[in-house]
Amino acid sequence: MSFFGVFLHKASADTLRLVYPRAPVSLDPQHYPPDPMAWPVIMTSYKRLFNLKPGTSELDNTDSAATTYRVSDDGLIYTIVLREGQTFTDGAPVDSYAALFTFDRLMASDTGQLYFRALKTLEIVGPYTFRLHLDQPWSPFLAALTTPMASLISPLAATRPAGFLDNRTLGSGRFEAELTTDGVKLKIRSDAPFIPKLDSVDFYFEPDDDLRAKVMVDKKAHLAWGVRGGSEYSQDSKDYQEISLPAFETRFLAFNLDRPYLKLDGVREAISLLAALTFNQSQVGNSQASNTQAGNSQTGNSQASNAQAVKILAIVPPGLLPGFDGSKTLDVTAAQQRASQLLTSIGQSRLPMDLVYPSDEAQARIDAERLAEKLIAFGLPIRTVPLKGNHGQGLLEKRDFDLYLGSRRPWLPSPELWLGGLLDSRSSFNSNPAGFSDYETDDLIAELSTPDRQERSRVLRRLAIMAQEKHPYVMLYQKEVKIVIDRRLSGISPHPMWPEVWPIDLVSLDPFKAKPPPVEIVTPKGPLIEGFDHPVAEPYE
Repeated sequence: MSFFGVFLHKASADTLRLVYPRAPVSLDPQHYPPDPMAWPVIMTSYKRLFNLKPGTSELDNTDSAATTYRVSDDGLIYTIVLREGQTFTDGAPVDSYAALFTFDRLMASDTGQLYFRALKTLEIVGPYTFRLHLDQPWSPFLAALTTPMASLISPLAATRPAGFLDNRTLGSGRFEAELTTDGVKLKIRSDAPFIPKLDSVDFYFEPDDDLRAKVMVDKKAHLAWGVRGGSEYSQDSKDYQEISLPAFETRFLAFNLDRPYLKLDGVREAISLLAALTFNQSQVGNSQASNTQAGNSQTGNSQASNAQAVKILAIVPPGLLPGFDGSKTLDVTAAQQRASQLLTSIGQSRLPMDLVYPSDEAQARIDAERLAEKLIAFGLPIRTVPLKGNHGQGLLEKRDFDLYLGSRRPWLPSPELWLGGLLDSRSSFNSNPAGFSDYETDDLIAELSTPDRQERSRVLRRLAIMAQEKHPYVMLYQKEVKIVIDRRLSGISPHPMWPEVWPIDLVSLDPFKAKPPPVEIVTPKGPLIEGFDHPVAEPYE
């Protein structure tokens, strides 16, 4: 067993103990590429201008660095007012100059160029007021400011040796952290607001999903992230319970549209039907639907003519595009017959196909084998190919494959980034693995820059419908993650963007049934921004 632990204190009520798959590579919020394993540490050691309310995509300024904001009518200028009296762990004040340092550093990094390209300049208006200028309207911008990459960093970091922030945090959050050869040390700041009976967090690391719950029990930890469901150590008991959280991630199948064979009428539709039969088949009866596989979609279709139904998932995940559900439900017999008819009409033009998948994900291999078995049963010659190291990346970049089984989730809950990345012909393979290219689609994507929220909604729905019709991808199922938690642990509040990475919110955590003092909440008022149920601040003097 591969295991190493972090020991700040002896096991006691003032230490929260967590078991994660691995240690972070770097604690620098702007490290490239971003490391999800560092986010739990970054999110609690640093503050961002705004937060998302736990369990929602609603903007919140409770315990954030800023109190209010205002957006110009053209969507190009965001005026931000910081909360006075905040300091970083090194004593530097959280002010406009700290914001200038943070965003200048961000925009000079690869992370900033990738995720914040719309940001142009920062203008200081006063000690605690500044303006962020964009070069074009970008509706996800406020949500982007809640991500780990936008964490405010002490300007005194510029006086530290190169690489200092990889191993130490210089934030204004409730915790300060250090990454050592032994792991992560995370301890509450002496001047931080009250968190009941909690002054430190110990991270234990176990890369094996099957052993992670055992490590939790052995070390008397309070939570294990990403366990293998149903193991002897993760079964419900008087001390622990196993729960599932929806991961904002979708397993999909991409068609290499450079292959002439995959452009034939009916080929992608037939494979899409067979893929849906593989992953989204549900029992239907008495107006109720029950899953046959963890993570599958429920149909709830009371009008299905057979005892079983299959759901063709929409290209956008549930909840990403409010008011839109492009999923379709068919009975199994009809789906099978339709797939057989399409494949029969193709006849001798069938060619052997390679179904590639990432080799570093065990579930991807299982899914690839299941899908290949279904396609072979219907007469399609399929070979599964794991993508390993540089060879695998080369296959993808050279587009030397037929079908690609991957997974994707928006780095923030934004339909613009999800659909735009998947369908934009200018996107890299990582964003648009199908190589989809369509002039009409590119024109629609360009229209998403409008500040008119109603027009953006209209464009997004047109894009979603167009993607369903042209079949560059088929969505297979929504992923989920299992965690095991101590029954005494309260305050579980999944992060709305990364529940599978950070299933608890230490800001609102009440770990041992104690109650913290009330926190004053300042709620801005005003109209809503498209894509998020959050308010825009009233104009201020």
